[in-house]
Amino acid sequence: MKAQLDHLVVDVHDRLDEGERRWKALGFHVTPRGRHSLGSANHLVIFGTDYLELLGWEAGGGARPDLAGFPVGLNGLVFRDWDHTTTYPEMLQNGVPVVEPRSFHRPVELEDGSIAGDARFTTTRLQPRTGFDGRTYFCQHDTPELVWRDDWRQHANGVVEVTRVVIAAADPAKPMAVLNAMFGTVQGATLPLASAKVEAVPHAALGAALPEAGGRGDYLALVGFRVKSLAVTEALFKANGIAFTKAGGTLTTAPAEAMNVALAFAE
Repeated sequence: MKAQLDHLVVDVHDRLDEGERRWKALGFHVTPRGRHSLGSANHLVIFGTDYLELLGWEAGGGARPDLAGFPVGLNGLVFRDWDHTTTYPEMLQNGVPVVEPRSFHRPVELEDGSIAGDARFTTTRLQPRTGFDGRTYFCQHDTPELVWRDDWRQHANGVVEVTRVVIAAADPAKPMAVLNAMFGTVQGATLPLASAKVEAVPHAALGAALPEAGGRGDYLALVGFRVKSLAVTEALFKANGIAFTKAGGTLTTAPAEAMNVALAFAE
């Protein structure tokens, strides 16, 4: 099966307002709030072929049990699915512990308050904490035109695409073994994707960029982006008071700036 990133999930719990504010301060265009038929709520940050999701629940709405068990931070690694009816049996055949697909939807609200339609999805999930302390799954989009809108792809910080996703692991071979069972294309501690890569590194390799574990052992820790101009990105961070370090042509923000996720920006 082709390995392509679909999206990444940052759990924000009942701090959706804070998540939206922080990611806007980082220079991302954040979509209006969506409300799933599953009871959760989200905001999206859309790129060329993938996106990032700030996922949680509204005050008084009650937490989804599968989300409440993880701390605030990057906990979801999601791959594109083109046909869940073949993905599910293929993963079972590969020995990957998946659960039966489920479908859900959410109304898509635009900036003017109008509803563009219902975005519909079918997901095939691995058992939680398979390979690392987080969630891994496949997502099939039945209405991609409601997600990848051109006006949502424009970001003040100049981000064009996701380039890397980093798992902090005591033994990098452990999460990569699961990814290799899924796709069969892992190279050492790296899974190449269509326009990015997933890699596993020892916790110590991230230094000050390592987010708080919050009870996790091996976990998703950092997202890398390609930007049009690093100078523009740096100027925006300075103007907005964003804490970051600069080394070797890369800007790395402190995890606290992005809801316990380290972000790296490079041209």
